[in-house]
Amino acid sequence: MHAVGQGSGIAEQVGLSVEGMTCATCAARIQKVLSRQSGVEEATVNFAGNRASVTYRPDAVSLDQLSAVVERLGYHLTPLTLHRLEVEDRNDLDQRSWWRRVVLSWPLALAVAVLSLGYMHHTWARVAAFALTVPVEFVAGWPFLKTAAVRARRLSANMDTLIAIGTLAAFS
Repeated sequence: MHAVGQGSGIAEQVGLSVEGMTCATCAARIQKVLSRQSGVEEATVNFAGNRASVTYRPDAVSLDQLSAVVERLGYHLTPLTLHRLEVEDRNDLDQRSWWRRVVLSWPLALAVAVLSLGYMHHTWARVAAFALTVPVEFVAGWPFLKTAAVRARRLSANMDTLIAIGTLAAFS
């Protein structure tokens, strides 16, 4: 955090880690909401780095208030100065989690493709394909479904909503 001179009060700039972003639309939404808050002079959000930079006046708005606004959108802010190593560890855990989902879903999806292309006229193949598809949809795809549900409760949508609708339509 460092101070930036600005007319009626001293503005501070803080770097934040943003959790829960899955597309550039998420970053744009967070940036727009942060920028509209009273006391915020500038807000930029970088989707690729899961980072935000906010220049704000602490006498007009607190970091906790800004975090609460972003929480209502379904994302989480963490100041980088306080938790930088913890945030990097969380990013590593998140990458490993996605890798496990790929390792789970890829062979199951391949088996479903073989069953669908070669044996779909047999009842056993349709039942097997359905059974193999359940973990792909509801285990590997859970982050998309969860985020889409959060967005639906807030009457908003993002790329996860499109993925959830498409995969659930194909699943049914």
